[in-house]
Amino acid sequence: MKRYFFCVLALLIVLCSFSGCSRYQYKPLTDYSNLDLSSPEPLLGSGRVTVTHPAYNTHQFFIPVVIGDLDESIRVPLLEGIDSAAKDYNITVEYFIAENKTDVQTQSDALCEIMARNPQAVCLMTSDLSNLTHYINKLRASKVPIISLDNSMTTPLASAYCKPDGAAAGEEAAHRLCEAVRTKAKIAVAASNWSDAVSSEIIESFKSTIAQNYPKVEIINVPNNPEVSSYEQCFSFLSSNPSLDAVFAVDTKIFNSLINAKRSYVRGLDDDENYELLISGVGTNPNIKSALPTEEVYGTYLIDYTEWGYRAMSTAFSACIGGEFDPVIQSKYVWVNAENLNLPAIQNLLNR
Repeated sequence: MKRYFFCVLALLIVLCSFSGCSRYQYKPLTDYSNLDLSSPEPLLGSGRVTVTHPAYNTHQFFIPVVIGDLDESIRVPLLEGIDSAAKDYNITVEYFIAENKTDVQTQSDALCEIMARNPQAVCLMTSDLSNLTHYINKLRASKVPIISLDNSMTTPLASAYCKPDGAAAGEEAAHRLCEAVRTKAKIAVAASNWSDAVSSEIIESFKSTIAQNYPKVEIINVPNNPEVSSYEQCFSFLSSNPSLDAVFAVDTKIFNSLINAKRSYVRGLDDDENYELLISGVGTNPNIKSALPTEEVYGTYLIDYTEWGYRAMSTAFSACIGGEFDPVIQSKYVWVNAENLNLPAIQNLLNR
C-alpha cells in the first residue's frame, strides 16, 4: 500500500517539475502531499476513513468484475489497478469478460451467477444495460453496492461510477492551443463519435472555454460522414482549409487519421510552402506516440487506467464496509508532449 502511494507521489512531483510556470497545470484528483503515509488507514475514494469493520484483514471479500470487450491497451492497465487494490484490501476478484461489445448475454449470465454467490459489491462496465436491468435492480434490492467502471450507469442506479474528467481536459486543451496559436486563429474540432458522452463533455468544455476567453478564435468542426473513412474526411478537410491553425481530436481514432492526413497533405505541397498546423488530442497508439518526439503532434491527453481500476475497486471496498466514498470517481487526463515524453512515468503510461 505504501509503495503505491510513494509511486504516485513521485509521479506527481516529477510531472510538476516539467510544468514550468504555466497557469494550466495538471492537478491530481487527490492531494497526496497532505497524506500521512505512516497511517495504516487506507485511502478510499478521495477521502480518508477509519476501517472499523470487524472482518477487515481477517475476512476476504468477494467483489466480482463484469466488463464488456475492451481494447487491450485499456483492459491490461485497468485490471492491473483492480488487482493491486484487491491485494491491498484482501479482496477476492473474479473477472467476467465479454468477448465483444455486443455480447450482452455473457454479462447477464455473469450477473445471474454472481447473485447466487452473495458478493459484497460488484464492479460493472457495460455498453448495453437493456438486458441487465433486472439483475441490477435485484442487486440494489439486496443492498449490494454497484460500482460502474464507466459512465454508462450513473447514480442512483450505481452506488458510484467512474468517468474521465472531460470538462477539465477540454478547458485545458482550449487554453493550450489558443495560447500556442495566439489570439486570432482558426481551430477545428474532430471526433469519431460526436454523441459519445465523454467526447461530448470534452467538446462542450473546449468550445465554451474558447468562446469565453478567446473571442477572436474561430471554431469549426471536421465533418463526420460514416460512409467515408476518417482518413479521407480529414484529408479533404485539411485540403479545403489551408489557413487552419490547429485541430483538436477528442479520440484516438480521429487523432490517428489526422496525423496521417497531415502527412499526406504536406507531401503534396511545394518545397517552398510552409505549413504549420498544430494537432493535439486525446488518446494514444503507436502512430501518435512516434509523432510526439518530433513535435509533429503538439501533445496528447492520456488517462491512467491503472489508477482508474485501483480507485474503482477501493471505492467498492469502501462501499461494502459502509465507509465514505465519492459517488463520482473522476480521473484527470495527463498532458504528454515532447518536453515530458521521456519521463519514466510518462513512458509507463505510453507503453501500456
